[in-house]
Amino acid sequence: MKTFFLHIGPYKTGTTALQVFFAQNMHALQARGITYLPLGLIDQARQGKITAGNGAFVARSLLPSGHEMSLANKRKAIFSDLQHKLQSLDTKAALLSSEFFCDVNRTDMTRFKDFLSKAGFQLHILMCVREQASYLESYYIQRVKRHHQTQKPVQYFADAPYKTIEHLHYGSYAENLGKIVGQSNISVCRYPQENIFDTFCNMMGTSLDGLSIPDRQVNVSLSPENLAIMIELNKFKPRQSISDQIVASEVVAQGGKKSEKRTILSPEIRDQIRTYFQAENDKLSDLAFGGAPCFTDKDKEYADLDMIRDALDIQSIIDLFGGLVIAQEDRLSRLENTVRKLIKP
Repeated sequence: MKTFFLHIGPYKTGTTALQVFFAQNMHALQARGITYLPLGLIDQARQGKITAGNGAFVARSLLPSGHEMSLANKRKAIFSDLQHKLQSLDTKAALLSSEFFCDVNRTDMTRFKDFLSKAGFQLHILMCVREQASYLESYYIQRVKRHHQTQKPVQYFADAPYKTIEHLHYGSYAENLGKIVGQSNISVCRYPQENIFDTFCNMMGTSLDGLSIPDRQVNVSLSPENLAIMIELNKFKPRQSISDQIVASEVVAQGGKKSEKRTILSPEIRDQIRTYFQAENDKLSDLAFGGAPCFTDKDKEYADLDMIRDALDIQSIIDLFGGLVIAQEDRLSRLENTVRKLIKP
């Protein structure tokens, strides 16, 4: 049987960077016997954009009809296209990637495995895990960036919403996947401790040598200072492009590199999260890492958003809104030039 590599994320584990990497190295991977299936928004991924991977539509078609991202009503057409791609495959392995797969329930994942088996493929799952407190911090920041979140971390995590996120219960999650595909058909790596590009190549039986790594960061988080400002701006329901421009301005101000050394989660919240997930991480340690600790993250300095907001200086405001004004001016200039060309006699 051929191998079907399925990268399931989960979210917040470098998935966008990996999907850009897969798309940009599509031809090189194919020459090595691995076809990154030509599905989804491949061209956008090559440009470094967020796409949720070439498997986004396939994964969404497997989500229940009540899920906000479900494409269950288009499953037949989506799977017909996938089957056609598999029938014409001329390599020993296929690769499909989307973080949406981590939300697919066990019943539908089993059906997907059976579909692949009938097509002559052995399903092999690739997943990356991230220390849950770090994951949840990044997830919270994403909600501020994309979903108009106005609650501060203390308010947001007060009811422990993470308890219902199945794929964060890593040990049980990996164990249940093993019951579907066999534990030997699951490969797990740790983010960000490992070089995800090198590790994923190794998990697929190839190497990073000769492949290109994305030359810029994608889906970057906001700094605590700009996060505090964005929370206030969210009261006005801004477009998502605003947060992207804020991040872009920040990266430029820092000389092109963005690496946050602080955390917006208080020590109390981090300890609460770690205590809750300890047993799950111990189970994953035995399943995937030979008993070695899953995570060795060092605690970062705590950045209290309320204190940061109150202490913002005029230079920080200028750096932020100066970049926004320039970005909007460039955008308006391009629009005006396009209009002139369209109406030019």
